[in-house]
Amino acid sequence: VDEIFAVDRMPFQHLKKPYTSQRLLSLFRTFYQAKDYRSALDYYAQAIRNDFFCLFKIGYARKALIAQINIWKKVM
Repeated sequence: VDEIFAVDRMPFQHLKKPYTSQRLLSLFRTFYQAKDYRSALDYYAQAIRNDFFCLFKIGYARKALIAQINIWKKVM
């Protein structure tokens, strides 16, 4: 992401935060579909740290909750 938004290449620095958040959510979705729930939740947490409003994207929040439940099931 930093390479894409290097100042000398991309003058639209205001797009970096939304792009990074969407990329992290995309990685979350990929790992979720692969049933790698721990990695998926790591990317979800990074997306939320980058942009708190990702928390309000209901589809992703629901998947994160399901991933957490699946992790708890494995522990028990």
